[in-house]
Order: sequence, then C-alpha cells, then structure tokens
Amino acid sequence: AFIIIQGIGIFTLTRLAQVNLYQPILDSKSFSLFAFGWVMSLMTLAEALGSYIPHFIQRFARDLHIVSFTTFIMGLCFCLIPFCEKIETIALLLIFSFASF
Repeated sequence: AFIIIQGIGIFTLTRLAQVNLYQPILDSKSFSLFAFGWVMSLMTLAEALGSYIPHFIQRFARDLHIVSFTTFIMGLCFCLIPFCEKIETIALLLIFSFASF
C-alpha cells in the first residue's frame, strides 16, 4: 500500500510540474517565452534518460528504496524551486524530470 501511495505521489508530482506548473515557474523567474520550449525539451530528455537507467539502479537497491528515494528527490526539488535563480531552477527541473522515471 505504501508503494502504491508513493507511486500516485510520483505520478501527481510529475504531471503537475511537467504539464501544469513548469510554465508558471519559468514565467515567475522571468524566462522568455522562447526558453519555455527549450526547457521542456531538456526536461523530456532528462526524463527519457532517467527511464533508460532503472535496471542499473536496481542492481544496488530494492524497489521500495528506489521509489522512496525518487519521491524524496522529486519533492525536495519541487520545494527548492521557489528559492532559486534561473540556472538553479533549470537544474532542479532537470533533476526532477530525471528522478521521475
């Protein structure tokens, strides 16, 4: 049941950040409209890279630990974004997307 709740949390955080909130986040950081597409493409690449490596991570940790760690990383990134500048915001969005595999 705990993994199911974490899975729902990961899915919700991912969809909220990548679909609904990334534009307001970038807008609040004064990014140009041109940058929105670039950031979304970088986030998509980070998520694809994250989706490519889970079998490597499973060699070192059990599924429960992986899910807990990625949920923590995603939540931490999401919480730190309001306190960061432009470059850090992009880095946190990319880490967030990478962890959402």
